[in-house]
Amino acid sequence: MTALALSPDNTTLVVASRSLFIRVYDATTGARLRSWRAHKAPIADLAVDASGGFVASASADRTVKVGHAVVQ
Repeated sequence: MTALALSPDNTTLVVASRSLFIRVYDATTGARLRSWRAHKAPIADLAVDASGGFVASASADRTVKVGHAVVQ
C-alpha cells in the first residue's frame, strides 16, 4: 500500500498500491466498489473530496488525476 484515504462520512476507503491501481472499498463490509489503473508510476497520495464522490491521486509520474470514487 502506498496511499490511503477515507471519505468524510467514513463509509468509503480508497487504497493505492505499487500496482498503480486505485481501489475503492465499502468501509463497513470490505466489498470492493471500484478499481482502476490510474497512473504510470507509484501513487504517492490520495484524497477524497468533501462530498465523497471524487478521488484525487498524485503520482511519481508527476501527474495529479481526479476520478469518480464510485461509478453508479
